[in-house]
Amino acid sequence: MENNIRKTLHTLGIYNLRETIEDASLKLQGKPYYWTDYPMAVQLDTTNRCGPSNSGIFCSYCFPQGEVLGGRDCHADMPMEWIEWIFKDIAKNMPHLTNKEWPPLQQTCLFLNGDWQNEMRSEEILNKYDSLLSWLPSQVFTCATKPSEAWRFINPKLKWVCVTCSAPDRETYKKVHGGDKFNNVIETMRNIDNNSINQHLEVHYVVTKDNFDGMKKWFNFMGNKFPRWRRVLSPLVKSQCNQRSVDSMGSLTVEQQEQAIHDVDAKAHFWNHQTTALRQPCVLHNNAAVTCHGEVLQCCNWDRKDKWNYGYIQDYIDEGRSLKDYWMERLANKQRNSLCRACNLKRYDAKNLLSNIEVTAKVKR
Repeated sequence: MENNIRKTLHTLGIYNLRETIEDASLKLQGKPYYWTDYPMAVQLDTTNRCGPSNSGIFCSYCFPQGEVLGGRDCHADMPMEWIEWIFKDIAKNMPHLTNKEWPPLQQTCLFLNGDWQNEMRSEEILNKYDSLLSWLPSQVFTCATKPSEAWRFINPKLKWVCVTCSAPDRETYKKVHGGDKFNNVIETMRNIDNNSINQHLEVHYVVTKDNFDGMKKWFNFMGNKFPRWRRVLSPLVKSQCNQRSVDSMGSLTVEQQEQAIHDVDAKAHFWNHQTTALRQPCVLHNNAAVTCHGEVLQCCNWDRKDKWNYGYIQDYIDEGRSLKDYWMERLANKQRNSLCRACNLKRYDAKNLLSNIEVTAKVKR
């Protein structure tokens, strides 16, 4: 198996399996991605608890919590047996990648629509993860509005911690995040910063019409307060079914956002459809995404999850299937559904990339 992987990597210009993710990514820009037989990122929502009742905020661009407030979804926790099955499925399908610095499967994201500060089983989940997948980086996101829960992120078994704070000051924070929690976030970040050991720390700024003019102030503020944190400026992209993102973006275009971001951070790396990293036809295509309710989605975009999903985790468990089967279905599908065809994250040359895929999927229904 490893020899086959080496041959494939050689055709992509990678000759050293111990290259860093960053080095490999540069060589894989625009290259085909369909040589791998498993998703490159597995994203599971261990909990979708966030929003006003759990985090004390309601971000202006947040679609999933709007669905909860509108009664079209509900807060829930993924059963531990599902979480453990996903971890074991990864471990079973990727044994040859143990201790490699650059596996095709890059990370497991323990979030989707929720916030890790509200995950009351965090220690149990990370202990299980470490027992099965200690070699694979784990990632979580948080709004960090609860300083008392900062300890959940100060755990060496959690490799990657990302805080979203899309404001340089208290007043802007209230506009963008719908709550007066700016000082709480700074306190939580300070607790993590003072106690974190060997963890990758990031703070994210999602650009909206309400904070567009505050990027430079935020970039300098966070750089001075938390110099070891990576600062990430992310353009907001309109989603087909997400009216909240449309309203939050206003008349701003992705190109306008990117130019403004580059003016602040010349080294910024964008993930939108024109410059998406690695080799997929859209930035979300490499994700296997599972909601806390068990839906296995087309991607981590939650639009129309009732229509564009690939079954349910319990079905996979009952039928002896794997996320490898899901990935084969995804490749065979070639983004034929209308959601993908209309998605703003699709690469301009996606059709040509997808036309090169030749795969047969064995589908159980």
